[in-house]
Amino acid sequence: MKKSFKTFSLILSSLLFISSSSVCVSASAFQYDDEMLNRNYEPIENEDEFVKYWKDKEAAEQNKNVTFSFYADAEKTELLDNDDLPINLPVYYTITAKEGYFVTHIYGADGISYIDNSCFVLESKEKWPLVVSDRLAGDVNGDGKTASADIVKLMKFLAGDIYPPFYEGMDFVSADTNRDGKLNSNDLVRLMKLCAGINVSIPEKYTAGKDTGALTDTYYTLADPGAEELGPELCLINSVSELEEYVSAVKEKYDTETSFADRRSESGASEAIPEELDEQLLNTNKLVQMYNENFFSENTLVVYSYFNESPDPYVSSAAEYRGDCLTLCFEYIAQPVATGGGAVYVHEYFTLAKTALTEASVNVEITDISVTGWIY
Repeated sequence: MKKSFKTFSLILSSLLFISSSSVCVSASAFQYDDEMLNRNYEPIENEDEFVKYWKDKEAAEQNKNVTFSFYADAEKTELLDNDDLPINLPVYYTITAKEGYFVTHIYGADGISYIDNSCFVLESKEKWPLVVSDRLAGDVNGDGKTASADIVKLMKFLAGDIYPPFYEGMDFVSADTNRDGKLNSNDLVRLMKLCAGINVSIPEKYTAGKDTGALTDTYYTLADPGAEELGPELCLINSVSELEEYVSAVKEKYDTETSFADRRSESGASEAIPEELDEQLLNTNKLVQMYNENFFSENTLVVYSYFNESPDPYVSSAAEYRGDCLTLCFEYIAQPVATGGGAVYVHEYFTLAKTALTEASVNVEITDISVTGWIY
């Protein structure tokens, strides 16, 4: 990743100019005006009335950088009162971030039965319906403001002069001001404009979903280094008979006999393969015991299997309902570190409340917010 500062020599003089001032300016976005306030565009941080009705101080705090508007129609012409949202009917919405902020994800609260990027359906009003995850554009060092220190940090990162463990002090999502999923000189130029007080538009790009509350178990089978790598596989299981079919297919497709202990013995590197991995080896007999008729009377089992160079503790997983689809979310949250376990197939088992969804309605989303994910 090592690069030369030559890449940035043309803009270094601009950096020095910006550094000489104490400007701390964010991106141009939404300006509250009288007309919008009269149409119920009420900032949520004015939480007195909000909390009085919704009794949800947590949501008021989490949503302090955005403004919601709700509508009865898809064209968004019939504005709804925030305190009188209908039950079991579609509510269409817009979310506008404060100047300088952008929204990355919208979470449906407990009272929501359906949500997508444009509307939701309320079952109850126990909680404020939406909670956002947002970022301040250009706040590379995460100190709550955008200033010359952020420019310096991003320049050093792009030049290869920041190494672990100093990556921990960087907010890669905030640094990606054009929201293209990578960091390069384009983001640096935009960041410099922000600090100089020049308006920079931030692309609107977010997802919306409701957490399924799924329980997740992770197991491994060992991959043969000399064999052709198998592609990812998705499976929905709703009965014992379907589980038996799945187990039969797993035994045929994957190596369920070789253990980490065998690999440890073969390599002679007993310390390189953590003993705790032995407990995560896929055991088909255990699967049959765990997922029985009682289990399937109330639950659906969703399995996603994929190849990995080693057992990776830096992957988080979750399941969300986004519209009519189930989305399995896998997120690389840190730079992969070899665990010594060698190549494996990872089998993620998601336990969901009983669902009639088919495999065609399941999406898999893999994002990399680790250091390696931001290097172009």
